[in-house]
Amino acid sequence: MNEIKNLFSEKLTPAIRAEVDAVTSIRAKREQIEATRQGFLKKIEATHGSIAVLETAMDDKIIAGKPVDEVVNKLALRKGELTAYERQIQRLQGEDTEAALIERAAQKGLSEAIGNQLEALRPDIQVRVEELMKDVIKFLCSFEAEALDTARNHGVDLPNSTVTTCFRFLDLRSMDHIAAFCSPIGADLSIIRRREAREQYLAPEKVIEPEIELVPVEGHNEETPVPD
Repeated sequence: MNEIKNLFSEKLTPAIRAEVDAVTSIRAKREQIEATRQGFLKKIEATHGSIAVLETAMDDKIIAGKPVDEVVNKLALRKGELTAYERQIQRLQGEDTEAALIERAAQKGLSEAIGNQLEALRPDIQVRVEELMKDVIKFLCSFEAEALDTARNHGVDLPNSTVTTCFRFLDLRSMDHIAAFCSPIGADLSIIRRREAREQYLAPEKVIEPEIELVPVEGHNEETPVPD
């Protein structure tokens, strides 16, 4: 509902901005750490390939009796690079571990901030619910009052069966859903009922296709749809 969305936009969202920014910031840092780590992993993979090529070249030179000094130097350099890349991976893993702890604390802070602001919104929600419930009660009272006035204006009384049953709506499914929010039915059952209410009242409207009756048509093997 736009009314609820506006209430959140005006009061809740500004109040939790600092906590949201903290979570966003640390998540961005972890994403950057991971991107850097992936870059080093690619370098490690490429360096392993270069080392394999150099080792093969060194074997060939040794077998051919040729000098291997140049290949040995290149091989040592590549192995040094490999060691450096692996150290960087270890450093990044340590940084990510620290960042993960910071993110967990930031998420907890955000969760608590949202919870606190929701508690702060409760009075506004309760006032609005009271207004809506009064409208429902007035509507039901008006129905009964108009019925009584109609009978009285015609100089008669309503049948007792009408007075005792007609103005009571005991089969309203919505009452169970209202009870989930406004009655002491137990915390666990309330959670279940509130979820059921959200699924029913907030789900997109389903398009119901009209049913078409299929009847046999003389001279045809297939059934022909006949509209209502």
